Amino acid sequence: MVEEHSIEEAPPAAEEAPPPEGLVPGAIPPILRALEDGEEGWESDYSTNDAPVRNAHYREKFGTSGEAFLVRVIAEAEDLDITFECEPGEFVLDAADRSGHELPFSCRSGGCLACSAKLLSGHAEMGEQYVLEDEHIEQRFFLLCCSTVSSDAVIRSHQEEWIP
Repeated sequence: MVEEHSIEEAPPAAEEAPPPEGLVPGAIPPILRALEDGEEGWESDYSTNDAPVRNAHYREKFGTSGEAFLVRVIAEAEDLDITFECEPGEFVLDAADRSGHELPFSCRSGGCLACSAKLLSGHAEMGEQYVLEDEHIEQRFFLLCCSTVSSDAVIRSHQEEWIP
């Protein structure tokens, strides 16, 4: 039997457990205080200097260097045919954003297939990613969020459903 409650007759709230002995609600726990103070003997895997550079919160900004490559992105089903400049070392997705073009993405860190594409011509190098298998890469699939081009390139985007 399912017990039903209306808004007016909500079940009583569970009692809050008292904080562990020695801790005051709202106070900084001793381990965090020691980490903040740099106390020896305490180590953390979450140093602010360890964060990966390539993530949605920190993206290097590129200007124009005069050495940019032309990237053409097509997707027939989406009626997409755009061309923009991509600076050496700049991720293709970032170059498209900088140029005012919207391409599909989600995580911006190589952990999903939302920005998957296929290299039709040119040269690209993909950095660290977590979803494409070697067989996909051999078929020239890559992720726009973690790939740079080293020549002019033609790319077919919106390939998520085509990756076997």
